[in-house]
Amino acid sequence: MLLCCMSIVGMAALFTSCSDENKQPDTPQVDFTGSSILVPNEVGTVSVTMEFDAPWKVSNKNTWFSVTPLSGDAGAATITVSVLETNPELTEKVASFIIESNGQNTQYYVIQDVTPGFNIASKSVCVNAEAQSYVLSLQGNTDFEATVADGADWITVESVTETDSTLLNDKTTYSAYRTYNINMQVDANDGEVRNVEVYLSSIDGAVKDTIEVSQFGEISDAEWNREFYKRSYLAKFSATWCGPCYTASNYIHQAMEQIPDRIELGQYMSSSSGGGISEWSGGDSYYSYYISNRYFQGYIPAFDWNHYLAFESVQSASAWVQLSNEAVSIPAQTAIAGMASIVNGNVEVNISMASKVAADYNVSVFLLEDSLYTNCAGGSNYPNNDIIRAEFTDTFGSVVTIAEKTVEDLNYSIAIPDYVVDQNNLHVLVVVYKEGSYSSSVMPTYECDFGTIVDNAVDIPVNGFVTFKYEE
Repeated sequence: MLLCCMSIVGMAALFTSCSDENKQPDTPQVDFTGSSILVPNEVGTVSVTMEFDAPWKVSNKNTWFSVTPLSGDAGAATITVSVLETNPELTEKVASFIIESNGQNTQYYVIQDVTPGFNIASKSVCVNAEAQSYVLSLQGNTDFEATVADGADWITVESVTETDSTLLNDKTTYSAYRTYNINMQVDANDGEVRNVEVYLSSIDGAVKDTIEVSQFGEISDAEWNREFYKRSYLAKFSATWCGPCYTASNYIHQAMEQIPDRIELGQYMSSSSGGGISEWSGGDSYYSYYISNRYFQGYIPAFDWNHYLAFESVQSASAWVQLSNEAVSIPAQTAIAGMASIVNGNVEVNISMASKVAADYNVSVFLLEDSLYTNCAGGSNYPNNDIIRAEFTDTFGSVVTIAEKTVEDLNYSIAIPDYVVDQNNLHVLVVVYKEGSYSSSVMPTYECDFGTIVDNAVDIPVNGFVTFKYEE
C-alpha cells in the first residue's frame, strides 16, 4: 500500500517522495514547487495536514477523486482526498488539483497505485537451434521469479534484471512500471523442435503467468521421394475507399476457410487508403508496375493469382477454391521450413529452402500485419488482414541458386516499422517463383504471361515456426 507523504509550510510546498529511493540512487533532484499524495488502489480516503498563512480554496476538475473541504481560513487545515474508483491499469493513475492562497496557485498531484501484473507482448517465443544467451523482455510492476518447468535441462534461467522506470508527471515520483529482462541460457538443439514453459511468479505469489519457449531444431534433409505440400499465392490490390474490395475480401476469406492452408494472401494497399494502413509505399510501386505493363487497368480490386491476372472477375468463393485446386495439380519443386522471431526491435527470419531440382528461384519475403481496423467503403470497421507492411527482399524477390535435392539456408532481418500497430499480429510471408507459364482454365480472362510462376508459398507466424510439409 502506498502512503501519503506531504510537508507544507506557509504555502511553500516542500516535495517528499514515498517511492523507494534506493531504486534510483543516481537520479538528480528536480526543482519543483508542489507536493504529491500517493494513495492505495482502493476506494477510500487519505487525509493530510497543511498550514496556510492566508485564506485558501481548492480547484479540482477530476472525477475519480474529490477533495474536501473546498476552502478555509489561515491556519492548520486537514485536507481529505476521497478516492472514488480503483485503478485497473498496470501504470499509476495520475491527476492533480490546485489550491489557491494569497495570490499563489500550487499544484498537488494525486497518484493512485497500480494493479499488480505483467504486460507480456507474446505468450510464446521461438529461438533458433544454436546455443545462445537469450533475453526475454516484458513489462510489469512487480518483482518476480522465473523458473523453468521440471524436466527441461536444455534451458536455464540465469537471472531476472530490471531497467529504471520513468518519472511520473510530478517529476519526482518513479513509476512502479518497468521493463524486466529474463536472462536465459539455451543449449544447441540437433534434434526436433522442443518446447518448455517458463513460469513467472511475483515475490508475494499473488501474480502468476506462463510463457512458452520453443526451440527450432536442426533441419534434417527433406524427404525427396514425397510430394511437397503446394500452396498458392494471391496478391490482392486494395484500398480502404474501394467498395468492391470489401466484397472481394469476403470471397477470398470464405475460400481460405473452405480450404485451409492452401491459399497465402498478401494485400497491397494503396497510399490513398486511410486509417494508417498504407505507410508502406511498395503497394503503389507494384500496382504501377502492373499498370505500366498493361497487365490490368482501372480501379482496384485486381488480383495476381500465381501470375494469372484477374480484375474484378472473381465473384465467388468457389472460383478461388477452383483456382487453388487447379494450382495443386502442378507439383511444387520447393518446400520451406523456418522460424520468425522478434529480437531487439527487429524481425529475424531463418529459412531452410528445399528444392528437388537444380534451379534459379526468386524468393520474396514480406512482413504482414492483421487486424488493422479503419472505416472502409462497403463495410464499416471490418478487419483488414494480411496487409503487407514491409519487405525483407528486393522488389519482386531476390535470386536464390540451388542445386538438385539440396536444402539452402536463408536469413533475413528488418527493423519493425514504427507504424506497426500490434506486434502480436505480425507474420511473415515467403513466396518462391520459378521460370514458367501459368494458364488457367477456370478463369482465363485477363490472363498474362510474366515468364515466372509461383512454385510455392508459406506463412510463418512471428515468434513461431513451420516445418517441411508433404502431400498426403
